[in-house]
Amino acid sequence: SSAASDVYKRQVFVGLVCFYLLMCVMGVNWWLAIAGAFAFAFASYNIIIIEAGHIVKAYVIGYMPVTLAGMALLFRRSYLWGAVLFLLGVALSLANGHIQITYYLVLLCLLIYVGYAVRKIKEKAYGEWLKTSLIMAACVVLAVLPNAQGMYSNWDLGPVSYTHLTLPTNSL
Repeated sequence: SSAASDVYKRQVFVGLVCFYLLMCVMGVNWWLAIAGAFAFAFASYNIIIIEAGHIVKAYVIGYMPVTLAGMALLFRRSYLWGAVLFLLGVALSLANGHIQITYYLVLLCLLIYVGYAVRKIKEKAYGEWLKTSLIMAACVVLAVLPNAQGMYSNWDLGPVSYTHLTLPTNSL
Protein backbone atom coordinates (compact mmCIF):
# COMPACT_ATOMS: atom_id res chain seq x y z
CA SER A 1 0.00 0.00 0.00
CA SER A 2 0.97 3.62 -0.38
CA ALA A 3 1.03 4.25 3.39
CA ALA A 4 3.38 1.32 3.94
CA SER A 5 5.59 2.53 1.11
CA ASP A 6 5.82 5.97 2.74
CA VAL A 7 6.84 4.39 6.05
CA TYR A 8 9.61 2.44 4.30
CA LYS A 9 10.85 5.56 2.56
CA ARG A 10 10.89 7.58 5.79
CA GLN A 11 12.76 4.88 7.69
CA VAL A 12 15.38 4.51 4.96
CA PHE A 13 15.73 8.30 4.82
CA VAL A 14 16.27 8.42 8.60
CA GLY A 15 19.00 5.78 8.28
CA LEU A 16 20.66 7.64 5.41
CA VAL A 17 20.70 11.03 7.13
CA CYS A 18 21.69 9.76 10.58
CA PHE A 19 24.56 7.60 9.36
CA TYR A 20 25.80 10.32 6.99
CA LEU A 21 25.84 12.68 9.95
CA LEU A 22 27.88 10.21 12.02
CA MET A 23 30.38 9.74 9.20
CA CYS A 24 30.79 13.51 8.81
CA VAL A 25 31.35 13.90 12.55
CA MET A 26 33.97 11.13 12.38
CA GLY A 27 35.80 13.06 9.64
CA VAL A 28 35.10 10.67 6.78
CA ASN A 29 35.37 12.01 3.23
CA TRP A 30 31.94 13.16 1.97
CA TRP A 31 31.66 10.59 -0.81
CA LEU A 32 32.63 7.75 1.52
CA ALA A 33 30.11 9.12 4.02
CA ILE A 34 27.41 8.93 1.34
CA ALA A 35 28.44 5.39 0.41
CA GLY A 36 28.45 4.39 4.10
CA ALA A 37 25.03 5.94 4.62
CA PHE A 38 23.61 3.91 1.72
CA ALA A 39 25.28 0.75 3.04
CA PHE A 40 23.79 1.35 6.48
CA ALA A 41 20.28 2.32 5.34
CA PHE A 42 19.99 -0.47 2.78
CA ALA A 43 21.67 -3.20 4.84
CA SER A 44 19.81 -6.45 4.30
CA TYR A 45 18.81 -6.68 7.98
CA ASN A 46 17.15 -3.25 7.85
CA ILE A 47 15.19 -4.16 4.74
CA ILE A 48 14.13 -7.50 6.26
CA ILE A 49 12.87 -5.97 9.50
CA ILE A 50 11.01 -3.25 7.61
CA GLU A 51 9.34 -5.84 5.39
CA ALA A 52 8.48 -7.92 8.46
CA GLY A 53 6.72 -4.88 9.95
CA HIS A 54 9.29 -4.04 12.63
CA ILE A 55 9.17 -0.36 11.75
CA VAL A 56 9.82 0.92 15.28
CA LYS A 57 12.85 -1.34 15.60
CA ALA A 58 14.16 -0.01 12.28
CA TYR A 59 13.67 3.59 13.41
CA VAL A 60 15.57 3.04 16.67
CA ILE A 61 18.41 1.40 14.72
CA GLY A 62 18.32 4.40 12.38
CA TYR A 63 18.66 6.84 15.30
CA MET A 64 21.69 5.07 16.81
CA PRO A 65 24.26 6.96 14.69
CA VAL A 66 22.93 10.33 15.89
CA THR A 67 23.48 9.28 19.50
CA LEU A 68 27.01 8.12 18.71
CA ALA A 69 27.78 11.31 16.77
CA GLY A 70 26.66 13.34 19.77
CA MET A 71 28.94 11.35 22.06
CA ALA A 72 31.89 11.85 19.72
CA LEU A 73 31.29 15.59 19.58
CA LEU A 74 30.91 15.86 23.35
CA PHE A 75 34.22 14.13 23.94
CA ARG A 76 35.82 16.46 21.37
CA ARG A 77 34.63 19.44 23.42
CA SER A 78 31.95 20.47 20.93
CA TYR A 79 29.48 20.70 23.77
CA LEU A 80 26.52 22.45 22.15
CA TRP A 81 26.21 20.31 19.01
CA GLY A 82 27.26 17.21 20.90
CA ALA A 83 24.54 17.74 23.48
CA VAL A 84 21.93 18.48 20.81
CA LEU A 85 22.71 15.33 18.82
CA PHE A 86 23.12 13.09 21.87
CA LEU A 87 19.85 14.34 23.36
CA LEU A 88 18.04 13.98 20.05
CA GLY A 89 19.30 10.43 19.50
CA VAL A 90 18.45 9.25 23.01
CA ALA A 91 15.06 10.98 23.04
CA LEU A 92 14.01 9.61 19.66
CA SER A 93 15.15 6.11 20.61
CA LEU A 94 13.14 6.24 23.84
CA ALA A 95 10.12 7.83 22.16
CA ASN A 96 9.89 4.95 19.70
CA GLY A 97 9.71 2.53 22.61
CA HIS A 98 11.63 -0.46 21.27
CA ILE A 99 13.17 -1.58 24.55
CA GLN A 100 15.46 -4.27 23.13
CA ILE A 101 17.23 -2.07 20.59
CA THR A 102 17.38 0.85 23.02
CA TYR A 103 19.01 -1.52 25.52
CA TYR A 104 21.62 -2.43 22.88
CA LEU A 105 22.19 1.27 22.26
CA VAL A 106 22.76 1.84 25.98
CA LEU A 107 25.30 -1.00 26.08
CA LEU A 108 27.10 0.37 23.04
CA CYS A 109 27.14 3.88 24.50
CA LEU A 110 28.50 2.57 27.81
CA LEU A 111 31.35 0.77 26.04
CA ILE A 112 32.21 3.85 24.00
CA TYR A 113 31.91 6.05 27.08
CA VAL A 114 34.38 3.85 29.00
CA GLY A 115 36.85 4.13 26.12
CA TYR A 116 36.58 7.92 26.01
CA ALA A 117 36.66 8.18 29.81
CA VAL A 118 39.82 6.10 30.06
CA ARG A 119 41.49 8.29 27.46
CA LYS A 120 40.48 11.52 29.23
CA ILE A 121 41.65 10.17 32.59
CA LYS A 122 45.00 9.06 31.10
CA GLU A 123 45.37 12.56 29.67
CA LYS A 124 44.55 13.89 33.16
CA ALA A 125 41.73 15.90 31.58
CA TYR A 126 39.50 15.41 34.61
CA GLY A 127 37.58 18.65 34.09
CA GLU A 128 36.72 17.79 30.48
CA TRP A 129 35.69 14.28 31.48
CA LEU A 130 33.49 15.55 34.29
CA LYS A 131 31.90 18.26 32.14
CA THR A 132 31.17 15.81 29.33
CA SER A 133 29.80 13.24 31.77
CA LEU A 134 27.49 15.77 33.40
CA ILE A 135 26.24 17.02 30.04
CA MET A 136 25.54 13.45 28.95
CA ALA A 137 23.73 12.70 32.21
CA ALA A 138 21.62 15.85 31.81
CA CYS A 139 20.78 14.88 28.23
CA VAL A 140 19.66 11.42 29.36
CA VAL A 141 17.45 12.95 32.06
CA LEU A 142 15.95 15.40 29.54
CA ALA A 143 15.36 12.53 27.09
CA VAL A 144 13.71 10.33 29.72
CA LEU A 145 11.35 12.98 31.12
CA PRO A 146 8.90 13.19 28.18
CA ASN A 147 9.07 9.42 27.76
CA ALA A 148 8.76 8.49 31.45
CA GLN A 149 5.09 7.52 31.34
CA GLY A 150 5.57 5.05 28.50
CA MET A 151 8.73 3.67 30.08
CA TYR A 152 6.94 3.21 33.41
CA SER A 153 4.03 1.45 31.70
CA ASN A 154 6.44 -0.99 30.05
CA TRP A 155 8.16 -1.64 33.37
CA ASP A 156 4.88 -1.99 35.27
CA LEU A 157 3.24 -4.32 32.76
CA GLY A 158 6.37 -6.37 32.09
CA PRO A 159 5.65 -9.06 34.70
CA VAL A 160 2.19 -9.74 33.24
CA SER A 161 3.08 -9.53 29.57
CA TYR A 162 2.36 -12.44 27.29
CA THR A 163 6.02 -13.45 27.39
CA HIS A 164 5.79 -14.08 31.13
CA LEU A 165 2.41 -15.76 31.35
CA THR A 166 2.19 -19.29 32.61
CA LEU A 167 -0.31 -21.22 30.61
CA PRO A 168 -2.58 -23.55 32.59
CA THR A 169 -2.07 -27.22 32.06
CA ASN A 170 -4.86 -29.74 31.94
CA SER A 171 -4.11 -32.43 34.44
CA LEU A 172 -6.64 -35.22 34.66
